Amino acid sequence: MERLLALAMTLLYKRTATVPTLAKRFGVSERTIFRDLSLLDAAGLPVVSSPGRGGGIGLAKGFRLEKQLFSEQALAVWSDSLRALSELAGDDALSAAADLADGLLPDAPAVPGAIEVRWDTPSTEHVKPILRSAARAIGGSQVLEIEYRDRDDVSSHRTIEPLRLVHFGASWYLQAWCRTREAYRLFRLQRIHSCESSSDTFDRISRLRDLPVFDLTDGSPPPPPVRLSLTTPSPDFLAYLGHPPVLAGPDGGMEVEIRWPIDTWLEKWLAGQAPEVLVREPASLRDRVARRLQDAARAYPETRHKP
Repeated sequence: MERLLALAMTLLYKRTATVPTLAKRFGVSERTIFRDLSLLDAAGLPVVSSPGRGGGIGLAKGFRLEKQLFSEQALAVWSDSLRALSELAGDDALSAAADLADGLLPDAPAVPGAIEVRWDTPSTEHVKPILRSAARAIGGSQVLEIEYRDRDDVSSHRTIEPLRLVHFGASWYLQAWCRTREAYRLFRLQRIHSCESSSDTFDRISRLRDLPVFDLTDGSPPPPPVRLSLTTPSPDFLAYLGHPPVLAGPDGGMEVEIRWPIDTWLEKWLAGQAPEVLVREPASLRDRVARRLQDAARAYPETRHKP
């Protein structure tokens, strides 16, 4: 059913596609694609084919899916998430997409708001103009002039070609080609203190071909390893950690090692995962998490009722 829905959405937005292309996209045989198309046709979707160059399989021109394809809750999550990102990045396209989701919702939705996203922390306020400038520069393939402070608080002026924005671990990162260092670099937006676009442009597509996989080295030594002890972690939790190798702990339990930046966000996150997740190393992080848990215990003492 998931493949059928994805196939219907592909035909709806791509208009036409060849059977070999669809088979490769979904990792199935061409015979399976023909069978799926027959099922979509039997379900009432007007599947048509057009011969010749540029032809292929598609849906009848003018066909639109009914709004009931998406639940009210799914549309509300879609709208709220896009609205929050639109406000943060100042992206009109995201705002228009949120308006589209709102238009599919009933006049009186059962749930007034599916989620609430807040970006009003001091660090986020600093990031907002940088994020907007970077997003515009990426869209226009414009070169940026930035003032950047690295992990050792050393400031430098960089001329960069911005390529991709990534949100990871409660922080925004900018992947770029650094003309100053003549290499790909990863810049944490919180460390960019000024950002100005220039009239100089670059070939973004050619740069993207060799863009390395996102990581957090940004040209400096990687973060120290964080060793965690886990209690029966779920597959989803291990996926969130990036599927690190599972090791045998000294007490027979499970341990993993991650290399995430050690900051306040990680400290709070680990405190929230206790006691299912405990910090083994480094000792400094373990002590900070323990102090945070002790402060929480003092703030919310156990209430005892007298008989």
